[in-house]
Amino acid sequence: MQTRLLLLNLEEIDIKKIRIHDPYNISDNMIKMDLSINKLEPLMIKLDELNVINMKENDNVLILDLREKDHIKNFFNKMDEYIVSVLHDRKITKKLKSKFNYKQLTTTYTGKDNTFDLLCLNINLNNNNDYITDVYKSNKVKLEKSETLNLLKDNCHIHCVVELVSITLDKEKELIYIENIIRQMKVKKIKPKRVQKLEYSFVDTETETEIEEPENNNNNNAKTDDDRLINNSENIENTDLDELNNTETSEDDENNDKYLHSDCDD
Repeated sequence: MQTRLLLLNLEEIDIKKIRIHDPYNISDNMIKMDLSINKLEPLMIKLDELNVINMKENDNVLILDLREKDHIKNFFNKMDEYIVSVLHDRKITKKLKSKFNYKQLTTTYTGKDNTFDLLCLNINLNNNNDYITDVYKSNKVKLEKSETLNLLKDNCHIHCVVELVSITLDKEKELIYIENIIRQMKVKKIKPKRVQKLEYSFVDTETETEIEEPENNNNNNAKTDDDRLINNSENIENTDLDELNNTETSEDDENNDKYLHSDCDD
């Protein structure tokens, strides 16, 4: 019968109660110190709703977005401080006569326009050892590796159970890091929100009135103006005719004068 393990939320974990066991060699260049909590139970932590940034398939590393997830970043920062403190107090690195760099699970991405924190966790989809990652959709529907990879390469977020297995000291690479593995993961594709029915979105006021029809006075005024233009035009025409008549009369008078003068001469 399988034992039901205690899965811990971050806020339930007292970091100082995490037990770091004595070191043991797994190879000439590799030393491990197992982690446990409470009564030697595995340290399994639930992490909810993290957006996936990238899946490094060759490295079996899942990169998660920590924007608006300060509580997760703070937990792992405190975990790092605690581990470094214990190693220092036990003089582990001094006994090994080696210098090590500590590699954190969190890191900071700095881009052209923004800066934010990332969480890098190990994932195993190959079923090649006891520590494998089981991936599900909703309702306990298990996903195969190909389906999982397709989902992780597109916009999605996950809920997961990650186990912090041990502290590893790699003498060859001069690194200290937390060995971890995502044991279970539920994947959900990110979809944009849609609204089927949109409620009335406008604010009506009491001062709003309907557009009124223009008054007839404007038309009457326009008509009066037209009449004035017509009358003016007629006056102009009459004036031109009078001037023409006057001009013709003057010419006739001149001719008559000439005629009269001629008669007188005779």
